[in-house]
Amino acid sequence: MSIAKQSYALVSRTATRTAEAVRKRADLRAAKRKLLVDPTLLSTDKHLLREVSLFVYPDDGMYISGEGEHYLRVGLSAIRCIDAALEGSGDSAGVNPESILDLPCGYGRVLRFLRVRFPSAAITTSELDPQAVDFCARKFGTTGVMSSVDLDELELPGPFSLIWCGSLITHLDPTATEGLLRLLYRNLAPGGTCVFTSHGQRSVEWIESGRYNYLLDEPAKKPVLSDFHGWGYGYAGYETGSRYGVSVVSRDRMTALAAAAGDWKETRFLEHGWDDHQDVYAYRRR
Repeated sequence: MSIAKQSYALVSRTATRTAEAVRKRADLRAAKRKLLVDPTLLSTDKHLLREVSLFVYPDDGMYISGEGEHYLRVGLSAIRCIDAALEGSGDSAGVNPESILDLPCGYGRVLRFLRVRFPSAAITTSELDPQAVDFCARKFGTTGVMSSVDLDELELPGPFSLIWCGSLITHLDPTATEGLLRLLYRNLAPGGTCVFTSHGQRSVEWIESGRYNYLLDEPAKKPVLSDFHGWGYGYAGYETGSRYGVSVVSRDRMTALAAAAGDWKETRFLEHGWDDHQDVYAYRRR
């Protein structure tokens, strides 16, 4: 390809991505206006909405075209879960954390609200996608750290007084979840609160009813459900040999896994508390 053609292709891709970003922001502005007059939202939700950044990265896979309202609602729901976890910690000082970890941060669906909710906190963001790490650091003023497939090897600039780990266990097998919980525990400050989520009973019901299959084909669903009902943890990879897939975990199994990770205690459990979907666990380090 000639230099001229390469330059044209680059300009074309850049223009396309810019147009996509503009379109997404327009969608989010419309969603924001709608939510600000929603009588079911709390005044605290509306404060966050007024201040939140609506800049969405073109490759943000959590944003689905035309679903800006849901994108914002998921972020608001996460903050409600975090606030409930902090209030349940029994330590009033912990309600305003000085240091926060968002892992995995993605492209900031929850982070943008964390930045508004805790404006003075030092926030560290971590993710396997280098573009996402760079975007979050630049856009939201965080310390970006590349994550690792082997979470036992990941070094983070902790300890943190608040950790948010949304929708990572949902993609991990039991061994990887054990490694993640060890990582979260060793990076949690004494008295700090860790909030993590998983697919639970609601997700099992959705799979069984056919309402939602989480990209699992029929052969993959059977062992996931069988293992969940058998010992509390069902998992299937997206494809043969994949390190990531879909998991469903019972509360009893998650409690046992967390207890093995360190000396912390559960302070709050919200069944399908995040977006009326994922189970939310809050743990405080003793």
